[in-house]
Amino acid sequence: MENSMQKKCFLCSSSIDDGICFLKGILCSECEKKIVASSGEEERYTDYMEKIKQVWRGSLSQDSEVRPGIR
Repeated sequence: MENSMQKKCFLCSSSIDDGICFLKGILCSECEKKIVASSGEEERYTDYMEKIKQVWRGSLSQDSEVRPGIR
């Protein structure tokens, strides 16, 4: 039975107990390794950066709801 409080990696969506906290998301160790091993010319690197941007934008929009006027 899966724990409803268990977190999911924002890149691969796998259920994890711990990882790197990044703004409002969490990154599993396997995805961390993949990001570190990839080069900027690889298509998957671009995909990783897009997912990170989504987390970043989500964090900024949540902060602006809490603190109006901050963009």
